[in-house]
Amino acid sequence: MSGSPVEAALGPAQASDDALAAHWHNLMRDYSRMTCALDRALAAHGLTSSEFEVLEQLARAGADGVRMADLADRVHLSQSALSRLVARLEKDGLVARSMCPTDRRSVFATITDAGGHRYGDARPTQRAVLRAESATCEVGSYLCGDQ
Repeated sequence: MSGSPVEAALGPAQASDDALAAHWHNLMRDYSRMTCALDRALAAHGLTSSEFEVLEQLARAGADGVRMADLADRVHLSQSALSRLVARLEKDGLVARSMCPTDRRSVFATITDAGGHRYGDARPTQRAVLRAESATCEVGSYLCGDQ
């Protein structure tokens, strides 16, 4: 016997959908918790977690840099949010932007020497927070497949 008219109308998919919604809720809770912990810890380096992610992607790219449109996808920010963030990093001397010589519509971002140093100093802090937070929440199952 179903508990409510809504449950009766939804049918057998209800249980699996509820489990999926609960998993989504846990993922969002843990993401928020980790982001807050990262922001608190990275503040000692003058960075937010989003700024750190941009520096990390640019450090991985090396001297060639990354096209801004591709960088937006990698750091999960909108084009406009990324543009504002990179402008702040550029103002602080951590990132440089340049036009693509063959396609004037494309802008590339590269990490500067100062950005590389800031990233290098902040990286152990970020990794320590990831280790600590993944040990105390369900995020390990998302990152490592531990179920």
